[in-house]
Order: sequence, then structure tokens, then C-alpha cells
Amino acid sequence: MVNRKAESHLAVELRDVLASLEVGDQVPDSTLWRDALSSMEFWWPSVYGWEEESLDDFWIAEAVKTGPGRVRLRGLALLISDQVWTPCMAEIGVDSEGHRVESYDLRLGQPGAGELGLDRAAKYRSPKAEALRARLTSGVRLDRWVFEAKNG
Repeated sequence: MVNRKAESHLAVELRDVLASLEVGDQVPDSTLWRDALSSMEFWWPSVYGWEEESLDDFWIAEAVKTGPGRVRLRGLALLISDQVWTPCMAEIGVDSEGHRVESYDLRLGQPGAGELGLDRAAKYRSPKAEALRARLTSGVRLDRWVFEAKNG
């Protein structure tokens, strides 16, 4: 079941983060952006219906405003259970009042032999995690995802 409280916080925070940006602008690091990412840690796993896993952090390679109330991001998400980074990509749109997420396209995880079918080799603060983030920063697109969810 989707965490509606986290969704509401995320919608308000994204609305406020994106308000002063033009379409195509990079989302700058700020307290409000970090608050939105924190809300996303609770909301995103609830979209997947996860009960045994959660997210602990995001390491964003790119975040861009793609339209009114819309953001696209690519980077790494930290799995809470074993502190392993896994790739993530999302396009999220909030309603004009910023009270709810009205659309999303969420993708997370490279296939591997680890728990949940994920590659779990990119440990926190490891060279593999640095290399994976560098690949995403350089524009490398991943074609295979373990978890995907789309609405709207």
C-alpha cells in the first residue's frame, strides 16, 4: 500500500523545489531538495509494496525539471538492509496544487544473484559504487531493471 503521508510530503516538497526552475534546469542541491529525497525514501518502496526492504539514501547523478511539477532523476538508491547502492531512475509529476503525486515512472536495481534478484556488489563508499555513479553521470543508460512501476 502506498504511503500517502510520504506521498503528500514529497508532492509539497517537489512543488516547492521546482517552482523557481525553468524546464530543462538542473535541480540544485538544497535543504528542500534533500527533504524531498528523504520523503522519497519512504514513498518509493511503498509503491513497490515492499515490506522486507527499504531505502536509506539517494546519491543523485542528475535531476532535471522536465515540465510543470515534473522532475526526472537518475542516480543510486541505498538499500537499507545491507547498505548497498543500486541504480535508480524516476520521472515524477505532482498535481498543480502539490498535494499528491499524479504520475510516476520508477525504475530500480540491476539484475543480479542477490536478495530480491538484485546485484548487491556496490557497497556503501566502495569503488564499485563510485564507478556506477560515474557511469550514470556520464549519461550511460541502463536497459534492464529489476523493479519498475508506472502510473499516469
